[in-house]
Amino acid sequence: LVNINFSGAKVVICSAEGDQDLNSLKACIKAGVHSIDLGSDIPMTRWQLALNKTLKKIGIAETGISSRTNTLPEKCVELKDKNPTFYCAVPNQLPAGNYPDVWYKGLVSTEDFIEKIDLSNDIFYGVADLTDLSGQKIDVIDPMLSPDESHLIFRNKIDGYLWLLRIGE
Repeated sequence: LVNINFSGAKVVICSAEGDQDLNSLKACIKAGVHSIDLGSDIPMTRWQLALNKTLKKIGIAETGISSRTNTLPEKCVELKDKNPTFYCAVPNQLPAGNYPDVWYKGLVSTEDFIEKIDLSNDIFYGVADLTDLSGQKIDVIDPMLSPDESHLIFRNKIDGYLWLLRIGE
């Protein structure tokens, strides 16, 4: 647990580096944490993706959720029938900055590609390079699946446009 005074603002960061458990997270929240870093040495887990939804409701950012797929949980969506399998928008390269804050504040944008992640078998499939397909930079937000899970629907954070990507047969 780290307290940082920066320009008069108090920021509390909790860094678990793979040793997180419910008690340590409760202690971080009780201390008024603003950001929880789960470490980048552990693979993304369903638990971490679910935890992000809970933390987001109370205004806490979660970072460091994967060594293979370096992305934010809100750039992922879970398949209903093939648990735990996700489609995630993954930045080709992360611009320099203090994540996730610089991304949330709109200070940086990413150029994403889509990956299908099968956590039960530890398999990562490259699905689509959005820049190659569209000819423009796409920073995915609000991903969701069509009811039959044949299409990935998302918005481009850069211009707000809605996109549809065929992912099923």
